[in-house]
Amino acid sequence: MAVINGTSGTDTLVGTTSADQLYGLEGNDSLSGGDGNDWLEGGAGSDTLNGGTGTDTASYANSTAGVTVNLTTGTGLGGDAQGDTLTSMEAVVGSSFNDTLISQTNGHSLQGGGGDDVYVVNGIGVTVYEAAGWGNDEVRTTLADLTLAANVERLTFTGTGNFIGRGNASDNIITGGAGNDTLIGGAGADQLIGGAGVDTASYEDSGNVTLNLKTGVHTGAALGDTFDGIETFRGSASLDTFYASAAADNLDGYSGNDTLTYSQSEQGVNITMTSATAGTGVGGDAQGDTFTSFETIRGSNFGDVFTTTAGTTEFYGDGGNDVYVINGTASQFVREFAGGGDDEVRTNQANVTLATEVERLTFTGTGNFIGRGNASDNIITGGAGNDTLIGGAGADQLIGGAGVDTASYEDSGNVTLNLKTGVHTGAALGDTFDGIETFRGSASLDTFYASAAADNLDGYSGNDTLTYSQSEQGVNITMTSATAGTGVGGDAQGDTFTSFETIRGSNFGDVFTTTAGTTEFYGDGGNDVYVINGTASQFVREFAGGGDDEVRTNQANVTLATEVERLTFTGTGNFIGRGNASDNIITSGAGNDLLFGGAGADQFIGGEGTDTVSYADSTAGLTINTQTGIHTGIATGDTYSSIEAITGSNFSDVFVGDAGANIFNGGTGLDLLSFANESSGITLDLSAPLVTGVAAGDSYTSIEIFQGTAQADAFTGSTGAAENFIGGAGADTLNGLGRGDGAWYLTSSDAVQVDLLTGTASGGDAQGDVLANIDNLIGSQFNDTLTGNAYSNKLEGGAGSDLLYGGDGDDFIYGGTVTDISTLALTPSTGAQADTLYGGNGNDTMQSSGNDVGSTLYGEAGSDTLTVSSGIAYGGDGNDILTGAGYAYELHGGAGFDIFNMNASGDAYGGEGGDAYIVNSKSMVAIEDTGTTGVDTVRLNNIQSVNDVQVIKTDAGAYIFNAADYQSGNLDSGVFLKDWYAGSNTIETFFTNNGDSFTLPV
Repeated sequence: MAVINGTSGTDTLVGTTSADQLYGLEGNDSLSGGDGNDWLEGGAGSDTLNGGTGTDTASYANSTAGVTVNLTTGTGLGGDAQGDTLTSMEAVVGSSFNDTLISQTNGHSLQGGGGDDVYVVNGIGVTVYEAAGWGNDEVRTTLADLTLAANVERLTFTGTGNFIGRGNASDNIITGGAGNDTLIGGAGADQLIGGAGVDTASYEDSGNVTLNLKTGVHTGAALGDTFDGIETFRGSASLDTFYASAAADNLDGYSGNDTLTYSQSEQGVNITMTSATAGTGVGGDAQGDTFTSFETIRGSNFGDVFTTTAGTTEFYGDGGNDVYVINGTASQFVREFAGGGDDEVRTNQANVTLATEVERLTFTGTGNFIGRGNASDNIITGGAGNDTLIGGAGADQLIGGAGVDTASYEDSGNVTLNLKTGVHTGAALGDTFDGIETFRGSASLDTFYASAAADNLDGYSGNDTLTYSQSEQGVNITMTSATAGTGVGGDAQGDTFTSFETIRGSNFGDVFTTTAGTTEFYGDGGNDVYVINGTASQFVREFAGGGDDEVRTNQANVTLATEVERLTFTGTGNFIGRGNASDNIITSGAGNDLLFGGAGADQFIGGEGTDTVSYADSTAGLTINTQTGIHTGIATGDTYSSIEAITGSNFSDVFVGDAGANIFNGGTGLDLLSFANESSGITLDLSAPLVTGVAAGDSYTSIEIFQGTAQADAFTGSTGAAENFIGGAGADTLNGLGRGDGAWYLTSSDAVQVDLLTGTASGGDAQGDVLANIDNLIGSQFNDTLTGNAYSNKLEGGAGSDLLYGGDGDDFIYGGTVTDISTLALTPSTGAQADTLYGGNGNDTMQSSGNDVGSTLYGEAGSDTLTVSSGIAYGGDGNDILTGAGYAYELHGGAGFDIFNMNASGDAYGGEGGDAYIVNSKSMVAIEDTGTTGVDTVRLNNIQSVNDVQVIKTDAGAYIFNAADYQSGNLDSGVFLKDWYAGSNTIETFFTNNGDSFTLPV
């Protein structure tokens, strides 16, 4: 590189093929750069500068005055440029003064230096360079699109047509021309001057901005910007906010989520969307405005109107009473704040939900409408169609208009609608209705109080109640399906309803009719009638004192609900009807009906067919006396009309028939049929059946006990069942016919002597009786003698000290009474008994009475089971089981393998054969075994293990104690082995409760 300096005269300087620096100094010089990127500075004088090839620069850096250089024309004026001619120069560097540098050639570079420079850039690709602090510079251009170079402050369009001018980070002044210009200031506090045409101030290249066209105070890239002759304002691609001014502006949110607000307007505005994204304004600061691409538009603090038919623009009314006209396909994006006025949405859309804090919703369209309110006090007005108005929370006014309109609470929690008083609860609190024909509840627990008007009532879902409790007349409710119905009379007149799980009547006589479903009916006061037919469930509810109520039904099986008094069968076929705890009237039909009265004094009306009253649901035995009509138990107060049969309880019942043909079924338990009050004897043949006297025409099932008169009766049993006969006084003939039949003398006024072997009887009520095929006997309350036969007999002595002989057969012999005799209502005997029982041959079971004070039981032959309380039991021959249950008993096993159960304090004596003594008593027992054959054992269940055994030797015998009892001084427990050390020591093994075994030394 060569540096070539001229003189103060006229010089000719020629560069090399490299990048040279040529300085002409004073004089009219000629500088030729040649090849390379050369630097040519002519200095003072009229110089000729020829750059040659390469990128060459003409420099006026040392000029003492500003210059004007046009690289395109190659001319210069002012300062060192005065008279210069430039050829093949690609760049120019100005002076430190105010220069004007001009080019319209692609690739030229203009550098002004210090001073306020003007760059006339009319060619694409011209580069302008300014350093910071080099003055207040300007680019003037005719180009249609130009961006200011850094550190250049002004951009002025001097061309024609439309212009796009972009500033830089400095505070720019950008001036448009006569066309429709777009001025983009960028960063810095810019002045955007539009000039003629429709000009735009745009921030499309910036981040989010706030443009306050009312106050001129902006933020973001618009901070400090001012506008002159600007008709359109465009935002960025981010979140912008435009505050409109009073001028008629064109406002463009561009992209991003932008907001146009009229919050500073001193009058209400009227905003109309002309498309999904664009619209116009009228009134206040919106007068003459057009806008586009704003996602949110906010109104003033006065009454504004927003109208849209498409799009998703969000409208904020702010203060004032605002109107939102939302039609077509526009989305419902409306926003209001608390206290923002009394606002309204008007719409032709078919389904609209009010935004929060908007008070009114008005349908302006055609067809059916669904309008939903919010938590405010709303006024919702329908149109000419069948509208559904849903107020939601708040005290709402629902105005239906023409058509069949519905006030619905389907979106709410449970409500109470009192259409009679207008006082509601829940989401309906404070609501009023005008032109509403249908009322719909929520999905929860609702209660509807019907009014006198003809309403359509819909419980919707949930467990809902429709009540006519405020009606001044009775109502007639008819279910037309499983869930729907109609009403007549009182407040129900003209009503239709659906989806109510419970319907309550008035305080007068109501009628409820249903054939299907599970609706629950409450009659409340008055004499109510429930007609329950078909497959309808029996959900009827009444309260105490709620009138004389009736269920009428054609269903085959019905149970009366609580507090309903009457049950009437209206169907065909057989019927099962059950009453309740009230005094019921149960009326059957033409079939064979089964009626249960339950508690209460019930009336049973049978109708045609064979009708039965059953007491199988009773929890205790009872007495049925159709002769006197005086019954006991749950039958107390019951009456029968056209009832052919009566079934007792599952306990022991008493039946007393009248002169009619009675059909008695005792059910389970030991049941008694009594003729005790009859004045003449009867003949009762259960095998025929054949009955005479008052029993004529009767039929009996599951009756186990038959009680005769005080006269001579004749009883004949059946072959299939075991009957028991109480002949009473008089010479009776008792023939059991089959086996297992019994003769009872419990009511005898004196002792009886009955011998089943001979069939003879004497004494007391047995006097003159003839017994055949009788196996079982129960004695009187006196000292009886009862003798069995060769069959298996059951002999019960009853009260008194009795003598019982089992005879042959495996007999059951009891000193007292073990059979359930509760039907006889006898006073239990507490007198002491000392019975004597003989088992005879066979394996007998024998037991003394509970009042035993010295009974004696003889097992005799066979393996017998004997239980004695305080008496003596002799097992006799055979392998016997002897049990001591009372106090001071004696058990004598005799020969054979005997088992002694010692459950209380007493003595046991074993004999020949291996005996087993089982000690369960907590008090002292005594054992003596003298047999020499067999293996004898003692099980001490009152001693846990062998470690707990304490043996004490005495002259009288050996004592075995629980060691803990012995050590504590309790000597009343344990086992005493009599004469153990005097030869009665034939027991081989002792066992404790856990199975430990031990032996006892002799």
